[in-house]
Amino acid sequence: TNCPVLPGSTGNLKIFTIGIGNPSPTYLSTLQNLATKNGGNCLLTSNGNSFTNTTSMVIGDINAVFTQAFIN
Repeated sequence: TNCPVLPGSTGNLKIFTIGIGNPSPTYLSTLQNLATKNGGNCLLTSNGNSFTNTTSMVIGDINAVFTQAFIN
């Protein structure tokens, strides 16, 4: 009956999604909507080594992805 207190306030959750390969338009839209509606970003990769956002801006390698997702 007693729920634990979660860190941060309500609405603090950010969701980052990663599309691997060439997601179909339906899946890509779902990934984008899920991320943007929750304060995050949808990141894309075709090879698992370099990532871009949905506007084709280069993010970099997996280290850059984690920096963007968890630090910036």
